[in-house]
Amino acid sequence: MNDPAHAKNRYGLLRGLHQAGINDFDVHLAGDAPKPSRFPVFLRYLSVSLPPVAGLINSQSELDSTIEALALAGEPLDDLIVIEYCAEPFEQDYFVKLSAYRIDDQYMLDLFLYDQKWYVKYGDVDTMPPNFAETEARLLRENKWIDQAQQVFDLAQIEYGRVDFSLVNNRPQFYEINFHPQFTMSEYESKCPKRLENAKFAARRRMDAMKVLDAGPSERAIANIHDSEVTAFRLRPWRNFAPQRY
Repeated sequence: MNDPAHAKNRYGLLRGLHQAGINDFDVHLAGDAPKPSRFPVFLRYLSVSLPPVAGLINSQSELDSTIEALALAGEPLDDLIVIEYCAEPFEQDYFVKLSAYRIDDQYMLDLFLYDQKWYVKYGDVDTMPPNFAETEARLLRENKWIDQAQQVFDLAQIEYGRVDFSLVNNRPQFYEINFHPQFTMSEYESKCPKRLENAKFAARRRMDAMKVLDAGPSERAIANIHDSEVTAFRLRPWRNFAPQRY
């Protein structure tokens, strides 16, 4: 699964989603003197999943000066992309990160993550709109928006991973696919009984899908890559911060 010869990186995915009419926002390479059609925008690294390099940028002149300053500071522009901002509160004044997993031919919505800031990455498991756990439970069990998520995985040519998205004007807007999502235990720290029930339901469904991944006896295993340079690179603790060469 996830053949690196075919899977799309962050830029290729976002550009493809915009061209396919799935996403309303576009993405640009920072090294190509980008001229976004709308603002605000923000910058992110192409090769690693880190927060935006700077805050929201509200004009072309501000974007030009930000890119120039980053280049002078030694940032490699070929590892930076400019993304058009596309987010809005999901419920009351809470933004949400929705996620869906693909595990081979199974697709499932995951537990919601909320914050009162637009960039939702981490957060307390019980940060959520008041009295929203029942609605979350219904959406989880409906596997809401899973057809759109399946389209995204197919376009990206990813068979295993987690896609993160949100809703803008009631349309799913997809932001990235994590090829090796981490399963954490923090969701089991919820003090809200219904929220804890939702977390257990999502985790159980995800792990049930993982259990059927074992290849059957008739399937041929994929050969390992034997290359001393690649092996040494994988053992370095800072490997995730290297350019996209690997």
